[in-house]
Amino acid sequence: MTGRPVPLSRRPRAGLAPVGLRLVSLLAFPLALTGCTSETADYCDDLTPCGAGYRCNVAMLTCVAVPRANADRGPGRGGSDGSVGRVGGDAAPDAGSDAAGPGRADRDRDGDPDLTDCAPDNAAVAHGKAETCNQGLDDDCDGVADGVDSQGCLVYYADRDGDAFGAAGEGQCLCAPKAPHLVINDRDCGDGDADIKPGARERCNRIDDDCDQLTDEADGPLPPIECKMFYPDADHDGFGAAAGGKCLCAGNAEVPATNREDCYDGNFEAKPGQTKLFERDRGDGSFDYDCDGLATPSVKASTNASCEWVNQSDNPDAEVWECVARFQQLPPVVWVGSVPACGAEGVFSRGCVDDGIMGMTGAYCHLGRTSRVQGCR
Repeated sequence: MTGRPVPLSRRPRAGLAPVGLRLVSLLAFPLALTGCTSETADYCDDLTPCGAGYRCNVAMLTCVAVPRANADRGPGRGGSDGSVGRVGGDAAPDAGSDAAGPGRADRDRDGDPDLTDCAPDNAAVAHGKAETCNQGLDDDCDGVADGVDSQGCLVYYADRDGDAFGAAGEGQCLCAPKAPHLVINDRDCGDGDADIKPGARERCNRIDDDCDQLTDEADGPLPPIECKMFYPDADHDGFGAAAGGKCLCAGNAEVPATNREDCYDGNFEAKPGQTKLFERDRGDGSFDYDCDGLATPSVKASTNASCEWVNQSDNPDAEVWECVARFQQLPPVVWVGSVPACGAEGVFSRGCVDDGIMGMTGAYCHLGRTSRVQGCR
């Protein structure tokens, strides 16, 4: 704008301005239109105010439009607040307008100057705003859109082995999954191995393969992979029963034996390799103590032989008599008559007995006998 301010003491009252001064004003008007397109042709001074929405440019003595923010304040003297505007025709500065000064313009009035605001035309985006999950908008102007812990985020857990189960304690609150945080559960107990996860088949490897906080255990009806059979050993003789075995990674108190060779698990003495004889059954009516499938008696032989004195000398004149079995050689260990059953009592032979009594008929020779119970194994 051109022109020099006219001192108030020298300005004419409205309607009485000298012709020369009016001519100067009219001559300056075209220049004002060239430099300030918002000016009007209305004359104004301190005694002749402008209409509503305008203020007096005292340099040019013409009315100019008042910025919208100031126009709402109501009519007044000069500017809308009743004051004469600044020299040069500028409106009073507004913090939210481009006239707030260099570097202070804030078009969207969000409190963040346009020079620093990453979205100067969006009042929802400014430094200090809360980051929100909204598909890529950088709400707080920190250079990261939809960052960690944004409002509306969901916790995703790391799944490096791709088994669809996340690692416990390795979660981030994200707006969308981002490798390695890809799943919304944290049930994986071994995120470096895809075979280790909830629902996996347990293996004999001293690892919790199915993440149930148990190791090398059976999973219901399914035994662990690579298991071995173990059997009950109720009598603790080191030999397992044929029934009741389980396939496990290791034996336990219920099934400690690695074999199923015991023929009767209710008697410690009944087991393979037993050499002792027993006169009572093992507990189930059987005398098969050595688990060979048979009740083996201690003595199977019997005899009906009798004894007599016999001259054992080749010299007829010699008298060498001996008490021996008659008609057959008497076994050293034998039952007399019949062989009793296991555990039954019978007559047992002691062999031919010379009672050493001499008389008219000579010495007596007879079969010695005793009672005995048949032992078996």
